[in-house]
Amino acid sequence: MARTFEAFVKEVKDSCEAHAKRKNYAQGNVDDDNQLAGFISSLKIHNPHAIGEIICKCVEFLKDPKPLLVVKIAGWAWMIYKYLPE
Repeated sequence: MARTFEAFVKEVKDSCEAHAKRKNYAQGNVDDDNQLAGFISSLKIHNPHAIGEIICKCVEFLKDPKPLLVVKIAGWAWMIYKYLPE
């Protein structure tokens, strides 16, 4: 598959949806509510958790640069963006 922005966004979307469904956090698409993320956000610990996940994935990537890790980093960035207060 060509490395295009569209392909990258599709991988991030697929990763976020599959993870949420597999863990039973959400049943629909990536824009639907994620029960766990919403709960963690209500406790005011969502952003620190997501940033910690991004840092861990970045460290993993520096050790072993797998494309999947970049997708996961982007997925966590999406979760931060999605649950920012309006």
